[in-house]
Order: sequence, then C-alpha cells, then structure tokens
Amino acid sequence: MTSSRGYFDLQKGSRPSISQIQPKNPATPQTPSRAISSVFPSPSASFRTEEEILVFEIGSRFLRVGFAGETAPRRVFSFGPEEQRRAADYRRWGADHQPFRRKRRRFEAWGEAHELWSMDLRRVDLGLVADKIERALREAYTKYLILGSMPKKLLLALPSEIPHQLLDTVLYALFTYFQHPNITLLPTPVLSMAATGLRSALVIDIGWDETTITSISEYREVARRRSIRAGKLLTLEMARLLEKEITPRRRGEETHLSYPNDEALPEMISFEESEEVLMRLGWCRKYKEAMELRDGKQAAWTEPTSSSNTTQSHTLFAISEDEEEVFQDASEHTAPDPIMPIHLKSTNPPTSCQIPFSAFAEPAESVLFAPHMTRANMDDHELPLPLLAYRALLSLPIDVRGLCMARIIVVGGGSKIPGVKKRIIDELSALVHERGWDPVWGRASNGRRKALAQLSDQKSCNVSLSSTTKSGDYTDEFSLETPTHIPPAFAEQEPDPIEQKLRRLENKGGKPHIQGRIRGIESGGAWVGASLIGSLKVKGIVEAERDKFLQHGLAGAVKEAEVTTQRQSMTVGGTRIGANERSHWTLGLWA
Repeated sequence: MTSSRGYFDLQKGSRPSISQIQPKNPATPQTPSRAISSVFPSPSASFRTEEEILVFEIGSRFLRVGFAGETAPRRVFSFGPEEQRRAADYRRWGADHQPFRRKRRRFEAWGEAHELWSMDLRRVDLGLVADKIERALREAYTKYLILGSMPKKLLLALPSEIPHQLLDTVLYALFTYFQHPNITLLPTPVLSMAATGLRSALVIDIGWDETTITSISEYREVARRRSIRAGKLLTLEMARLLEKEITPRRRGEETHLSYPNDEALPEMISFEESEEVLMRLGWCRKYKEAMELRDGKQAAWTEPTSSSNTTQSHTLFAISEDEEEVFQDASEHTAPDPIMPIHLKSTNPPTSCQIPFSAFAEPAESVLFAPHMTRANMDDHELPLPLLAYRALLSLPIDVRGLCMARIIVVGGGSKIPGVKKRIIDELSALVHERGWDPVWGRASNGRRKALAQLSDQKSCNVSLSSTTKSGDYTDEFSLETPTHIPPAFAEQEPDPIEQKLRRLENKGGKPHIQGRIRGIESGGAWVGASLIGSLKVKGIVEAERDKFLQHGLAGAVKEAEVTTQRQSMTVGGTRIGANERSHWTLGLWA
C-alpha cells in the first residue's frame, strides 16, 4: 500500500490519477535504526574515541619519550654539549672535528656539561633547564611522536626526591610551551616495581648523582636511603685508571707511581672518552673471586644451606652468554689475562696504552663495594651498596622486610655493567648469613653472636644424641651431657596448625607466596612501568591541571587528606562511570 486509500478501493470504471497513486510525502530509503547499548558500545566507536597517552621520563641526564602501551620509548635524548649547539652549526660533522678534545671550563665539576640538572641547586640555572627540556621536546614532537593538534594526556615519571624548584620548572615548561590539559606525576621507584607486576619490593636505583634504595609496600614508599656511590664516580674512577696508565709513561717514571689524591680531577682524559671505555669494557667480579683477591687466600665464605629460608639466595637476573663468557675467563686463574689496547684521542697528542682486562673491574669494585675502606671510616651517605641495602632492610618492620628481601630490583644506568646485579645480591646474602638481623655492631655483638651460635650447635648435637639413645645404641643414660638452656629467640618455634591452614588456603589455586629469603628480580625500568600504567588508564593521585597550575603554581596544591574523589569504574569502551573532576590537586609524595 502506498497511501491510505488503495488502488482497488476506487470505484469501478474510474481511472485513478497519478496524484492518487503516489504518496504525498515521498521518503528516501534508509537502514533500520539499531539500539546501541551505552554500556557496551561498538568496537569502531571505542577505537575512534580512544585517547593517546604520552609517557615521559625525565632524569638528571636523559629524557625518554613515547606512547603508553609500547614496550620501549620512541627516543632517548641526552643533554651533552653536542646536543646544545645552535641551529645550522654543522661543526660536529666536519672532518677535523674532535669531540673528545673538549676542554673543561674552570671550576666545572666532573660531567657537569652532560647533566640536565643536579640535586645541588646552588649551581643549577633553572631557566637553562627549562630551555633544554623545551628544545628536546620540540624535536621529539616534530620528528618522533608526530602529534596532531588535539591536546594529549601526559604521564610524567620523575624521581621521588626531586626538589620543588626543579619540579616547578619542569611543569611550567610543559604547560607553557606545550598544550597539555593535565599531567599525572608518577615516582620512578614505584614504576620500576610496577613493570615487574609486583606490589612490594626493594628498588635499588644506581643513578648518575646518587644511588637510592627505596622500600615499597603495597605501592607506597616506606623508607628511602641514599649513597653517593653511583655513575658519576664510576666514570671518574675509570678516568683516573686511564690517566694512571699513561702518566708514568709520559714522565719516564716507573709504573708503580703513587696515585693522585682523590680530590684532583683528571685533566688529560675527557669525560666522553672515560664514559665510552666504561660502557664498552667495564665489568664486575664475582663475590667469591673478590673475596679471594681481598684476603689473598681462599675465601672463607660458605654457601647458605637450603634449610634456612632467611639466608637462601635466589636470583632471577638474566645473564647473557657474553657475560657468562666474561665471568668464566676472568675466574680462570690459569688462563693469561688478556691485554686490551686502548687508543686515547682526548690527550694531546693522542696516545695508546695496553691495559689488562682484569683492571677494568677495579672502578666498579672500588666505587660500588669499597673493599679498601672500613665501616668506621665511612659516613652514612657513602656506604657500599650491599651494606646500604642491608641497613635498609634492617630498618623495616618484620612483615615488610620479609616481602622486600624476596623482591630486590636493581635498575639504573650503573646496573648495566655486567655482573653488578648478581654481585649485589650475593654480597647481601652473605652479609645476612654472617650477621643475621642484629642491628648492633662491635666486638661485643660479634662475641655474643658466636656464643649463641655455639649454643645452637650444642642443642642440635644434644638432639641427635637423644635420638640415638632412643634407638638403643647407648645404654648408659648418664653418659650424655646435661642439655644447656637455649634462649627463646634461638629455640625452634612450635608449629601452629591454624597458621599452617591459613597459609595453605592463601596459596591454594595460585602461586606460592615467597618471602623471607634474598632474591633478585629483573625489571624493564621506570618508563616501561609508566607505559603499562598508562595503557590501563589508571588515574593517578598527583594530577596537575594546566589552568590551576598556571594560576597558582605549586602553591595551589593542597594536602592529600583534603582531596576527595568519587569512586570510578571502567567500561569496555574506556568510558568512566561515576567520575567527577577534582576541585583541588595534591603533590602527594612530592609534598
């Protein structure tokens, strides 16, 4: 039927007109409408409305940029002198250009020209820091990210101990030069842990200026310790090693010339050349080999027994075949030590030297582990890394310590030296095996610990003799010694059936809960953790909005207890239900 009045309803003999047959309001053909659920939208709609999230990690020397959900950053920027040249300055590509002969300025600290910032703000130009960040990000936006005109959400990974002046400079540069609506701040230790899929860990970050050891429990930082033994001292010690090899030859003196004092900086070796030699040839000895060289004899270190959970050492660090060959060649005392030819271009004139391969392990040995120094001669800010990790674990509560000691993560630029991760784990395990968890140091503590160890051994001997007597080998009951009283702290704990049942129920249907033993875990780094969190669209606690920051700065942030947020849920399409905007923002960990 094309109209309300049909063709056959007309009277017979009458011929209908065209206007009677055709409809008055003709309609174009169209597809029937479908009811689309707002909770489960179509895949095409969610794909079009998906928001790309940028992930930046800013450190004291490098800037990593990329997108959330990717396994590696798109670009890693450095801040050396070659990257700070003016536009149309092509001297670096000239045939006569010598990048290793850059003369250090007067009163310039070691490696200062390659830093973006330093934690000591007395020598930092904050305006220059903002200009360096702006120049690197403009190159990243135009060459590697290729963004459109739409504003993008930004996840920014920063060290948790960054000063407020630097934090304000970084946020001001990002909000002023680039139109980001909001920036979510995330601490790098938590991101390094999140990259492994854990909730609690002990993160050892061997950075450039310092090494930080952060204890994390349920995504919250519990304690933090620092040491100046980090990448800057590693490059400085390598430069001193190279200068020591070429100085006696130039002066015509013997090779056992006294080493320059620690305060003098190398003048003949450039920073660029020292860092390149460290990256190519630097390595770290095994713990047992270091003990043999330190004592001059076979190390008196025994492997922890598997019966003790508190001293058992396990590691999940992946060692490549090349590193294994390096360790095997270095541990073979019968094989000759290979000689490595080094060609130095930063000296005037350029020179060459022959250095044994075993000598390239000395910078990591002396800087990170300090075998030549005693504990009484070191301050709290220059402790070796295994001792610093031991003290960090010792200061934690017992339950948090049991979780963190089984989840030790070693990250940072200094951890890329072959053998450093395993050496830290082995030396920490040996330290726990030797001292236990006794916070007291000294002769009295050592004597008390030895006496208690003897009592423990005597108790085990009495138990074995009593079991032998019950079997019938001894008939004289007076031949046994009277058992000595064992302190309750060293007595065996009676089994608790309720606790055992709770542990069985906790481990049922899942992986066993590992705690109470030293174990290392490999991590992808802070940028990978931020990329994972960004792909999950997790809303951070510290989220700075552009308008509010430009109006009030860091002074507009309030305490964390004053911030109220509504509970949010995520749908399949990525839309939030029940989300509301915050009226204030907080600095959280950086407050």
